[in-house]
Amino acid sequence: MSIHVPLIFSNIPLDFERKRIKDFVQHVDVVPTILDVLNIPFNRSEFDGESLVPVMSGETNSPRSFIVAEESYTERKMAIRTKKWKYIYSPSKEAATCRYCGVIHGGIEELYHLKSDPKEVQNIVEDRPEIVKDLKERLFAWLSDLRSKEEKILISQKISELKMMKKI
Repeated sequence: MSIHVPLIFSNIPLDFERKRIKDFVQHVDVVPTILDVLNIPFNRSEFDGESLVPVMSGETNSPRSFIVAEESYTERKMAIRTKKWKYIYSPSKEAATCRYCGVIHGGIEELYHLKSDPKEVQNIVEDRPEIVKDLKERLFAWLSDLRSKEEKILISQKISELKMMKKI
């Protein structure tokens, strides 16, 4: 599961130095960053991402201690990556099975120590149950928070609709 994706901002209308940010960022950070750069007001609770303007301007490091990725085309797997670890989870054998060759690549659960195994060859999920437990809890907490934000947005929309109906 490849989760290292370069992101290049060009022609930003603010005065930022060219720099390479090695902190954790995600695709969901792009829209809040663009809105922030263009000074377009937005409700931060409606986005899963964070503006990267403070990181780009050197005010702070990334707001993330981990990133989450999901693969749902060839097989269905989710991953959480920290500086040291990558944990990959699939909800079932069927979901973990490659739709092209019918083989489970890596396993239903995978754990890699990225410093000693940067190519992710040695699945050590059985050797480090405490790390697996911690990363799995963090992954599911993150997923749960996404649902919460989605529910909050729906509630906010319903309240707005009700307010509009009262005005009519």
